[in-house]
Amino acid sequence: MHLGSCYFGGHHGIEQDYAEGARLFRLVAEQGHVGAQFNHGMCFQDGKGEAQDHVAAARLFRRAAKKGHANAQEALGKCFLQGLGVHQDYDEAAHLFRLAAEQGLGSAEYIYGLCFGNGWGVKRDDDAATRWMRLAADHGFANAQTSLGDCYAQGRGVPQDYSAAVRWWRLAAEQGVAKSQFIIAQLYSAGVVVPQNDSEAAHFFCPASEQGHVGAQLMLAKILFAGEPVAGDVLPAAPGEAARFLAQAAQQTGDGASQFEALALLNVHALEPDVVKA
Repeated sequence: MHLGSCYFGGHHGIEQDYAEGARLFRLVAEQGHVGAQFNHGMCFQDGKGEAQDHVAAARLFRRAAKKGHANAQEALGKCFLQGLGVHQDYDEAAHLFRLAAEQGLGSAEYIYGLCFGNGWGVKRDDDAATRWMRLAADHGFANAQTSLGDCYAQGRGVPQDYSAAVRWWRLAAEQGVAKSQFIIAQLYSAGVVVPQNDSEAAHFFCPASEQGHVGAQLMLAKILFAGEPVAGDVLPAAPGEAARFLAQAAQQTGDGASQFEALALLNVHALEPDVVKA
């Protein structure tokens, strides 16, 4: 299976070849190797090295999951949650997530927490949701750290504690989660909960913006249009730089209000939305 992983990832001087990687995974999977069964299932799920086939993916995940492979249990749970290759079944999804979570898989702990938070296959329970989120966060799973920060900020499943919220958001932000980067940047910009610090705000606004977070793009544009350099002249206070962030924000989908605001600001400053390419 190691050779298949080398072809799939292009490691150890081997040229990346999804088809050859999938072929090798298949050979080993047919011998009953659970890791190869999971990897071959991922080939079918993602359409890499095999034609995308959710039924085939779920079948392979099921074989590995029955033998206790945590990643396969989580993957099969997602199939049941979304109805991909199997009939949608929240109860079975939650059961599989729990099996994987009980093995200490951080991503499964996180999604099992989401099950409790949303009532997917289990009775809605904020306390249980937060408990599983904390386990995932303690294991370093960044999305869980963001969600746990939200729980502390809202007092959901835990006593409200803004300092704890900031601590968890910052951990997630340092792992590159754009939502947490934006939240932390806003707090430093406004001096809420943390001391006001424009340099720290920019430190988190910039990477969130580069990941396409429309709120961060708008904030950077507003700062620059106000004639303020960002992070000690890392970004000069120039219309061209501001326009770049606004153009990126205007081209985002899924956030109509922010798109409208970006286009409005471009109009106010007499700039074209295609001044730069996002």
